[in-house]
Amino acid sequence: MALEIDVRPSDEPLIDCVWRGRSTGVGILDSVASSHWHLVVSDVCGQVGVSVHGPESRHVATPLAVEATWVGIRFRLGVMLQDVPIPSLVDGGIVLPDACHRSFWWRGGTWERPTFENAEGLVTRLARENLIGREPLVVDALNGRIGSRSLRTLQRRFYLATGQARRAVQQIERARLAAVRLREGATPAAVTYELGYYDQPHLTRSVRRYLGRTPAELAFPRQDEQLSLLYKTDAAGAAYLDHRPSSRSSRSRVTMSAMRNEITAERRRQGLLAHTERLAECVGASSSDAVVPTCPGWTVADLVSHVGQTLPWVSDIIERRIVDPSELPTEMATVPSDPDDWPAWLTDGAARAAGACSDEALDAPVFNAAGDERTGGEFWLSSLLNEAVVHGADAAFAAGRDYDVDSDIAAALISNHLTMLTSPTWAVQRSESANALRGTGETLRWRPTDELGVGEVGEWFIERGPDGASWQARSGDADVSVEGPARSLLLVLTRRRRLTDEADNVTVRGNSDLVQHWIEHSAHSAD
Repeated sequence: MALEIDVRPSDEPLIDCVWRGRSTGVGILDSVASSHWHLVVSDVCGQVGVSVHGPESRHVATPLAVEATWVGIRFRLGVMLQDVPIPSLVDGGIVLPDACHRSFWWRGGTWERPTFENAEGLVTRLARENLIGREPLVVDALNGRIGSRSLRTLQRRFYLATGQARRAVQQIERARLAAVRLREGATPAAVTYELGYYDQPHLTRSVRRYLGRTPAELAFPRQDEQLSLLYKTDAAGAAYLDHRPSSRSSRSRVTMSAMRNEITAERRRQGLLAHTERLAECVGASSSDAVVPTCPGWTVADLVSHVGQTLPWVSDIIERRIVDPSELPTEMATVPSDPDDWPAWLTDGAARAAGACSDEALDAPVFNAAGDERTGGEFWLSSLLNEAVVHGADAAFAAGRDYDVDSDIAAALISNHLTMLTSPTWAVQRSESANALRGTGETLRWRPTDELGVGEVGEWFIERGPDGASWQARSGDADVSVEGPARSLLLVLTRRRRLTDEADNVTVRGNSDLVQHWIEHSAHSAD
C-alpha cells in the first residue's frame, strides 16, 4: 500500500491545518492519537461523503480501501460545534448527509464541500453563522493562566471544549512531539529528559499507547510504515512543551523533570503499602481517643477516618478514569465501628490503591487536582504516599514511638510537597498561603546531609518572587540554608518536627526567620 499525505498551514484562526491524502492500495493506516477534531471529505471508490471525526484518545489501526482520497480540516483546540458536544465525538464521529453532488447538509442548510485549496471559505461561513466557535479558555488553561477562575470551572470548561482533560491533551501532544524528536535523531534518553518522562520505560509506554510504536520503531521507521498526520501541532496543543511564557514556568518544568527521576512508580507503590502497614500497627497500639500531638484537635479515630476514607476515594477516581471534576465521588467509605478492625481496613485500602495505580493507570487520562504537569495517576500516587508517610508519623507519635523514613522516599515527598505549594491549584484554593509565600527575591536552600536529595546536586532551592514562590533542583547561595537528613527535612517542612528539635540534627545557617515564615504559611489542608 502507498499513502501520500500533504499538509499545509492556514491563516484562518479556527484552523490548525488543512490536509489531503491518497491511497493506492488496500492496507492499514496507523491513526495516531489526536487532541483535535476534523471535518473530512472522503472519496472511496467513487463514493463521496462528508464526516466529522472526533479527537482520538489512543492509537487505532484503520483499514484503507484502494484508490481513496481525503481532504481534511483539522480545527484548533477549543473550537466547538453548535449542538454537538465535543466529548460525544471522542474516538468516534458523525456522518453528514449529502444534499447534492457538490454539497452536504448541516444544521438546516447546504454547504459546499471544501477542497484542499478553499477550506478557509467554508470555515469562515460556519463561524459567521455561529455554527462553530472557539473557547478561549483552552489556550489559557494549557499555558497555566487561570486568572480569577476557579480550577474546577477551568477544568470543566476545558473538558467540554475539547472532550478530554487538560492533562490528557498534554500527554498526547507530548507523545507526538517525542515521535518528532526521535525521527529528528534525538536519542530516547535525551527525549525522556527533555520532555519530562519518569524514565525510558515511561516514554515507551506513552508512545506505544498514543502512537502504536516503540521509540526504536519511531526512530527507524519501515519504508512501508504509514502514520497519520504526525507533525508538530499548533501552539495551543503544544503549549506546555513549546511555549515558555515566563522564567517561572520554565523553572517548574526543570523541577518536575528532576522530581520524576527520583524514585520509580513501583518504589512509590511499595512505600505506600509499607508505610500504611506501619501506620496501621501504630493505630492498633493506641486507643481510639488518643490525642495526635502533631495534628492539633485530632484523635487517632480522626486520623483513621481521614486516611482510611481517602484511600478508596482516590482508588475510585483512578479505577473509573475520572477526568471531569464534577464526576468525583461524593460519598465516602464507612469507617468500621470496631477499632480492632481499623488496621486491616487501612492495609486493605492501601492494597487496592496500589493496585489501582498501575503503570497503565499512570499514563491514562485521570483528573489531577493539582492542575500541574503530572498525569492524574502520578499526582494521586504521590499524594497517597505522602498521606501514608506523614500521617504514619502522626500515628507513631500518638503511640509514643519513633518514626523513620527511607531517604529516597523522604526526598521524593519533599519534591512533592514543594510542587504542591507552587501548583495552580494552591494559588487558587489556598490563595492566603500562596500570597504569604510571595516575596522580593528571598531565597531558601534545603540540603540533605544523607546525599539523597533531588537532581544532580541533591538540593532544593526556593525563590520567593513577586509572582509567587518557585523551586528548582539546584544549589546556590541563599539567604538561609537548612541542612539535615532528608527524613528530618521532610518532617520539618510538613510541621511534624520543630527546627529546634536536637534529635533531628537539623542546622539552620542564615536568616532563620525566613525558614520559620515559610513553615508557618505552607501547611497542607490535611496538616
